[in-house]
Amino acid sequence: MKEGQERKAGSATGTLIGKQKAEEHQLEWHQMGGSALAQWQKTERRTLEQRTLEQRTLEQRTLEQRILKQRTLKQRTLEQRTLEQRILKQRTL
Repeated sequence: MKEGQERKAGSATGTLIGKQKAEEHQLEWHQMGGSALAQWQKTERRTLEQRTLEQRTLEQRTLEQRILKQRTLKQRTLEQRTLEQRILKQRTL
């Protein structure tokens, strides 16, 4: 056999084995029945809920940081106005 033909034959064999394994896997799932599928769906749902919770937590932390920055900015502004008033008072005295 030529090298190209050997590769083609090997590829075809690999494809056949891959299909066979997929069919076996599908049969296993079928034999396990709905309970395995239900368990898998339950696991997927939990994973999705966990991701949602993590996302909410991240969004909440981001929001809290924004609020804190805003408060800090307001506090600085207040302190600056107070300082400006003191300076103005001293100049007038």
